[in-house]
Amino acid sequence: MRHAEEKMKDNEYTIRMLARSKAGHDKGKVFVVTGESEERAAICDGKGRTLAKPKMKNRLHLQPITHLDPDLARQLGAIQRDEDVRRILQAYSDISEREKADQ
Repeated sequence: MRHAEEKMKDNEYTIRMLARSKAGHDKGKVFVVTGESEERAAICDGKGRTLAKPKMKNRLHLQPITHLDPDLARQLGAIQRDEDVRRILQAYSDISEREKADQ
C-alpha cells in the first residue's frame, strides 16, 4: 500500500515547479513544468525547449522536485522569459552540487 501512495505522489504536479526526467533521451535532466493535462506535462529548459514551444512529456516519466530553496521557489512563480528558466535551472544545479559536496 505504501508503494501505491508514493506512486501517486510521484505524479502530483503544479505549474511552475521543477521535475527531473526519468525516461527518454533527456533522462536525468531537470525541467520547469509550464502546463499540464491529464496524462502529460509541458516542460521547458529555456534552451531547446522554450516557454513558447514546450515539450509534452508523459507524467509517469517525470519525477517532481518538491524540496526547493525558498528563494528558488519564489523565482519559479515569477518566470516570464526563457532567460528566467535558464537562470533558475542553473541555480538549482549549483545548489544540488553544493549539497552533494557537503555530504
